[in-house]
Amino acid sequence: EWIDCSDHEGNVVSFVRRAADSNDMLIFVCNFAAVPRYGYGIGAPVAGVWVEILNSDATTYGGAGMGNFGSVETSPTPLHGRPYSLSLTLPPLSVVAFRAPGVVLPMAESLAESVAGSGSADAAGSRPGPG
Repeated sequence: EWIDCSDHEGNVVSFVRRAADSNDMLIFVCNFAAVPRYGYGIGAPVAGVWVEILNSDATTYGGAGMGNFGSVETSPTPLHGRPYSLSLTLPPLSVVAFRAPGVVLPMAESLAESVAGSGSADAAGSRPGPG
């Protein structure tokens, strides 16, 4: 479902994808502009800390590593018809995705994500990498 598909001047679209369990959802934000967006606001359906699970600007993918330090917390300010909002850093020409707060991953998926994402916090721009 669309969060905002009308920001044609900013070249940004955002949407929610829900699993069979309606509490398990992801937010995707696509910045098609060649410039970063700081403090970019989007509506969020639930309150809490949203974990950044994908950042196409991560150094792992050859990007600059600009991101949201691995997660972002909602504000109680309604936006885009949603009761909460997120203030995001959107790298240029990128896609970022966030997992809803409180979602517990099945063990196999959680293990695979932690192994695959062992450098993802670094890639999201939250911590310096080793050496």
